[in-house]
Amino acid sequence: MSHLVRWDAKKGATFVHALRLDLDKETTERVGRAYGVIVADAKGRQGEALAAHLEDAFSRGAIEAVRKLSGDAPQDQLFEAAISRTNHALNRLFGEYGLDLEPERISAAIVAIKDHDMVATTWGSPSMLLFHPLPNDTARTFDLVDDGSTEQPPFKTINARRCFGSIIAGRLGKRDRLLIASQDLRMFLGDDALASAIIGHEPAEATARLNRLLSPRDEMLSMALLVLDVAEIRYVENEPSLALSANRNAASHTGKTSASIAQLLKTQSETGETMTPSLMSGIGKKVTGMLRRNEHRLAASQKNGSVQQADSSRVPEKPASAAHPVASPDRTLMRTVLMMTGKLLKVISLGLLATLRSTGSFLLAMHNKEKRDMRINALRQKADVFMNEMVNRYNALHRPSKAMLFAALVLIFVAKGGLFMSAWNKAKDDQAAAYEQQISSIQQKIDSADASAIYHDESRATSLLADATSAVAALPHSSRSEKDVRDTLTKKIAAAHDGLRREIKVGQPDILASITSTSGAAALSKMTSNADTLWIASATGEIYHLATSGGTAKKAGDVPGGASPAVFISQGKDVYAATTAGAGALITLAGKKNDIPVDFQTSQTLPVDAGLYNARLYVLDASHNRITRHMDETKDFGKPQFYLKDGTDLSGSVSMAIDGTVWVLKKDGTVIHIVKGLQSPFAVAVADPPVTAASRIRTTANSDLFVLDANPARILRYDKQTGTLVAQYVNDALAGATDFTIDDKGTTAYVTKGNQVLRFALPDAK
Repeated sequence: MSHLVRWDAKKGATFVHALRLDLDKETTERVGRAYGVIVADAKGRQGEALAAHLEDAFSRGAIEAVRKLSGDAPQDQLFEAAISRTNHALNRLFGEYGLDLEPERISAAIVAIKDHDMVATTWGSPSMLLFHPLPNDTARTFDLVDDGSTEQPPFKTINARRCFGSIIAGRLGKRDRLLIASQDLRMFLGDDALASAIIGHEPAEATARLNRLLSPRDEMLSMALLVLDVAEIRYVENEPSLALSANRNAASHTGKTSASIAQLLKTQSETGETMTPSLMSGIGKKVTGMLRRNEHRLAASQKNGSVQQADSSRVPEKPASAAHPVASPDRTLMRTVLMMTGKLLKVISLGLLATLRSTGSFLLAMHNKEKRDMRINALRQKADVFMNEMVNRYNALHRPSKAMLFAALVLIFVAKGGLFMSAWNKAKDDQAAAYEQQISSIQQKIDSADASAIYHDESRATSLLADATSAVAALPHSSRSEKDVRDTLTKKIAAAHDGLRREIKVGQPDILASITSTSGAAALSKMTSNADTLWIASATGEIYHLATSGGTAKKAGDVPGGASPAVFISQGKDVYAATTAGAGALITLAGKKNDIPVDFQTSQTLPVDAGLYNARLYVLDASHNRITRHMDETKDFGKPQFYLKDGTDLSGSVSMAIDGTVWVLKKDGTVIHIVKGLQSPFAVAVADPPVTAASRIRTTANSDLFVLDANPARILRYDKQTGTLVAQYVNDALAGATDFTIDDKGTTAYVTKGNQVLRFALPDAK
């Protein structure tokens, strides 16, 4: 499935590595097979430690997500949980443990593929290109990381600064190829050469060709790339000169991941013990020590009387000696100021605590006037005592100490204010980042829904749009800009919903003919066609023919019995019409009539629709839950043979079509596929709005299935192989249509409405 090409010409200056993301069986079944590459400006040991952390964190995160999240959690949710744990480990690696690397100069990508579902994430600026083959041996290229080109779908990834960015999710086609590289190869090879190398060859040959094309371009090129093909799973090391080195590296990581991480943590832990303490930690230790020393000084001062000056409270200093040097006057003064500052802070904190307690008691006593007055007086007395103590302590300081105390308090308040402002600004930044992440996540869901719609995965696209709608409803909308963002996202979701409906407005039709009979305007009821002729029957049994290019409709004859025919199908250049009683005739362009009855054998047969294939007439009789087959026996269509062999339920059927197999349409839009008398597994996609009044189904050997629906008036087009809804052709002129037919190429629809025959051009929706 993947193939790695690795250059490392910078001789250790750049670390290039293919990530080994080994997952257990259960995790692989739910998350998918995981692959990744990483390129960093690092030497071998640092790069290996980074890769070991990344491999271990992702593997553990994926396993933990599978175990903790619900059993029906989707692949992208499990992958996102694994990446969240990986990012947490990376943030600790570069922050707490201080790995000496520049995260901004690292490029990496991780992709997980489960069946055809892909989910990926990128770090830095790798290249992730999706190649979708086109019928003319070319390919359309989607850049899943950069949406700068107008021809690319709006995939967009906003990468975080130090880790992996947002999630890219989508569904790969059967022949799609994914190229993940540490650099954009288009700048070296060009779009056409790169697409040709990727699409035109198997992954192993594709990477070998890229190796040959890139090797002479830059001797210092250092690059890792993966070519992923969902059709098969394989891993190939193609470059013989690098195979031994790469295999050796892979083997070394298999058993040493845990050991490498343990050694790295040990080294970083030892380094952390020598780091300089923080500013606030130092202030706290100094204040604590100051409070302890100052208790002895105050006790001695109170014992000898009142303190008049700061100098009188000093303990006589001991003579200087080698073991006990005399502190300088400046240092002694600083210690005194710090001790007094600490004491003052302690008194303030105790005073605040007492004030809070008193306030609580005061509030409890507010309802009683006597108690309220007592509390107020008590608070005044305590405030007076507190202020007197503060004044006495302040007056006990000499003038330089007072100045230094004031400066220290200013410094503390400035530091505290700075910390508060820093925390407030960080909270605002975090809130803004979270808001931007919400918007990015919603946009990513819309983009993923658009990508799923490209590959006709309507259920996934619908689920993603439902999630996006819920997320938009949860966005804040207090300001004008926030409301504008919500409105913009809501419009994008609505546009994506319209795209899912596959609705195509066709142009106004051409009026090929307006048919009148001897009694006035004809009420046209049935239509069939061959290569260049349209046959039309009216409700009163008149049969007309008209060229597909337009002109004058000519009457060719009448249906036996003078009523709208139950069976009306073209046979060569002629038309065959029959009644419910079995009276039938083959009518030519010249108006010649040849009676050919149908042997229904019972008057209870109620034909709903019929088809002709290989000179055999197939008649749908929904009321009796059967399809009868009649052989052409020259003079008539012979006795009925029961075509169905498995008792398929045909109740509610309104029409049928034959192209070698039988297609039966029910009124609710259900289509039953019958092959050799047995129902084949097949279902058409649910349209939006659902079908409730289907009336006709038509097809040819070379076209899709076409269904005429009355409410709303439209023609639905389905892929015969998958049942996928290809298009809903809508036009107000389709309202009231009674029948329709399609040309062999499926590009033109002919419709009967009233007494008119209309022609619609159907755009190619594939």
